[in-house]
Amino acid sequence: MGRIICSVSVSPELHKKAKENFIPLSEATRVGIGVMLAERGVDDYDGSLNLHRRMIKFKTIAEEALQKLSELEIKDNNKKILENKKDGISC
Repeated sequence: MGRIICSVSVSPELHKKAKENFIPLSEATRVGIGVMLAERGVDDYDGSLNLHRRMIKFKTIAEEALQKLSELEIKDNNKKILENKKDGISC
């Protein structure tokens, strides 16, 4: 299936957010058109790709949360070690 090349205008704010979040404007346009067609009842929106993207996003969020939890546990353990040393010195 061939592609049609066209141009779109976006606000500077949307362009900046898309760029910061690595969203290609061509993909955003395809998804946007698909969603709008589904909203208008013209076509069913196949959200499977969207679901896949959301799963990857949630996986990333979960990994970041686990990393932060691990860092907090390490800090807590280090704090306890320092407190134990401090208590040992004061005896």
